[in-house]
Amino acid sequence: MNFLGFYRGGVPQKGRGAIRGAAIARPGEFHTPQYHNFLNNQHPDATLVSSEDAIKFKAYMQVDKVDYTMSRPSHPMHYDHSMDFMKDRSFWLMLILSMLGGMYFVKKVYYERMRWQRWERMQNIENMPAHHFNNRGGVLVQK
Repeated sequence: MNFLGFYRGGVPQKGRGAIRGAAIARPGEFHTPQYHNFLNNQHPDATLVSSEDAIKFKAYMQVDKVDYTMSRPSHPMHYDHSMDFMKDRSFWLMLILSMLGGMYFVKKVYYERMRWQRWERMQNIENMPAHHFNNRGGVLVQK
């Protein structure tokens, strides 16, 4: 059968008359959905195709016919001669990169300030008076 449900012609076979090849009826004859279900619906998960289903499917396929047959593209073309899309992309890229850089800079400043305070404590520990520290188990903690 072809995709429309009509039997195709084939090689004539002895004793089969007008029926050709592996077809069940004469070439050009339409087969019913019920007969198709009887022959091809051997799987338990298969669904039956009724005449009502076929009519509904045909109506469903006719709904989108205009959309499928319109020329492409269906909207007017826009040519960006001034490369505005690159300006827009560059702006957002620079904004995101500057925000990431700002967050990195804030974290880096915090770490470096802590490092400077540690260096200052380590360098001047001998020069600072003893009452500026608490001795906690051998660890000097600045007050």
